Amino acid sequence: MDIKGINNQFQYSKNVKKNKLEKTEKKSGKDKLEISDKGKVLSNSKKDEAKKIDEITKKIESKYYNSDDVIGKVADKILKDVKPE
Repeated sequence: MDIKGINNQFQYSKNVKKNKLEKTEKKSGKDKLEISDKGKVLSNSKKDEAKKIDEITKKIESKYYNSDDVIGKVADKILKDVKPE
């Protein structure tokens, strides 16, 4: 190690100030937002749920579930669950 007296310390403090300034400049950039893959999937699933709810609401309003065909299918499934085979 080579000691050069006061001048060496001056250079050290100058480098420290320079490093702090560079770090501050790097941090002063624009904000950044990253959404994880899991977050994206959850966001899409909520959109899908909303679409399904809209479809069901439209079917209820159009009396789709009151048709004989739908009532028959529901009755058949209930009988399968209740009736032992």
